[in-house]
Amino acid sequence: MKTIKTLLAALVISFFSLGGAQAQTKPATALSETELKEKLESLGHDVKPVALNNNRTGYYIDVTFKGQKASMFVQVSPSGSYVWGTLDLADLKPEHAAEGARLFKLLQLNQAEGPNHFYVTPDGKRLCITRGLFNKSLTTKELREHIDGLLGAATATVDHWNVTTWTAPPAVGRMDK
Repeated sequence: MKTIKTLLAALVISFFSLGGAQAQTKPATALSETELKEKLESLGHDVKPVALNNNRTGYYIDVTFKGQKASMFVQVSPSGSYVWGTLDLADLKPEHAAEGARLFKLLQLNQAEGPNHFYVTPDGKRLCITRGLFNKSLTTKELREHIDGLLGAATATVDHWNVTTWTAPPAVGRMDK
């Protein structure tokens, strides 16, 4: 339990040090959700819209990752200041929580591999990597580089997040207590 609290504290520090909690103002030349969709389509992606809170829309696109098709989620941030790409990396099981050193390494990679950020979903079931790009006069080329950069970072760090190679000891007791 102490390890989990330490990791959560490190995650919060990492989040704030990388600017995740800073208030941002939407640039006058920011892409709208509709313009983002159009740019993704112009890159040849089959865009699947997803309704979000507050009448917002995000988009799933198919990408090639590790030689297979994968879905990446792309959205304009609620403030309109960033375009975020998110890639699901792995399903997490309760026994993965015992791999504190590996999870700590992913937090360190947030700084080394920035502007990419590793995170665990609020339900604790998915390990993801996300990347933000300042939403100001984005060209189709910059959007392509943003997507490719996220895929490149995920590929470069696969040895750290590939949970199939983790050798966690069997969980002792229940993880939800």
